[in-house]
Amino acid sequence: MNHINSDRISLWDQAHIWNTATVEAFARGGVGAYLNTPGFPRNGNQLVAGVAHWRQAILELQAAQMRITNIPILYGIDSIHGAQRVDKAVLFPQNINTGATFNPTLVYDYGKYMARDTKAAGILWIFNPTLDITRHKHWPRVYETYGEDPVGVAATATAVVTGIQSQGVAACFKQFIGDSDTRSGNDRDAVALTFELLISRRLS
Repeated sequence: MNHINSDRISLWDQAHIWNTATVEAFARGGVGAYLNTPGFPRNGNQLVAGVAHWRQAILELQAAQMRITNIPILYGIDSIHGAQRVDKAVLFPQNINTGATFNPTLVYDYGKYMARDTKAAGILWIFNPTLDITRHKHWPRVYETYGEDPVGVAATATAVVTGIQSQGVAACFKQFIGDSDTRSGNDRDAVALTFELLISRRLS
């Protein structure tokens, strides 16, 4: 099964969200999962994507997929500090602040309510938590991590995942291990990291 970004099947107009012919073509090619936000109509600079709108979009996508495969698709989304792509969802501080609480009970609740609001939109797969640690201070994803200490990150991530999955929602770890070890600090840049350094920095 392959998964691709939902902008590949979005129409970006007011009347329809999905290009169902493209969905059906991708289904024939083995695509079984989509991720992130489709082409919802905008209200000024804001996405109009409430719970009802999301649920209708997911139902339409499932119907197009099922016509070809008779197997439901998986739909995943980046819920990073709450279900930030769902209108009126509860939002929390960014992950770096969550990690700084050192409070597993609070972090569990953060995961639980994030999953609750994502599930309300009909989405059962969350791309969270970020498990890589912070290494380069200029790396633009520092705020998505739970800090620089692998022990603290592991404890925080355990609480987040437990909270997410308590709502019947799947948690998906990210980013690639070593992602924050870029020499430049730029995102998705080259990383030079020996196996010994990888182990000493992340399993110590």
